[in-house]
Amino acid sequence: MRVLLNVLLYPVVLVIVVISGMIKAVKSLLLRDHVSGGLAHIEEQRELFELMSAMNAGGCTTNEIPEGIGDFGLAPSNPIPTHTVQGSILYLNGLRTEDGARINYERLGSTGAENIAKPIDEYLVTHQNGSVISKIYISPYQLVNSKKAPRGLGQVSPLL
Repeated sequence: MRVLLNVLLYPVVLVIVVISGMIKAVKSLLLRDHVSGGLAHIEEQRELFELMSAMNAGGCTTNEIPEGIGDFGLAPSNPIPTHTVQGSILYLNGLRTEDGARINYERLGSTGAENIAKPIDEYLVTHQNGSVISKIYISPYQLVNSKKAPRGLGQVSPLL
């Protein structure tokens, strides 16, 4: 009986061991692909950052663009200065509503203003409850990220 049980269980145990080894191999391949894909993405982001940084030569180093006209951040003629698109994302993620809630934002496209040399990004800003707060305008071609928030919003990011 014991011999029969061993004969029957041996193939089952062998299959389990083989499947276990295959699972480990697949996990290893998936992890390698994930890491190498992540590294490629990081490299792409670094290259984009370097290209945008080069485009920012001559940008402002203050919380407001000196040539700005109108309501800060709320008019295309007075956009919020940020350093690259990554800086814009950092800035937007630090904005809070008057009640302290995080905002949601959606990039609507690019626009321009006669007094601002480079393209201006337009964003729709909404409250977490879905209500529209305003459109804001950002110039990602500057040398610094502004620490100032448009009227009606606060800026809490310690990374700016």
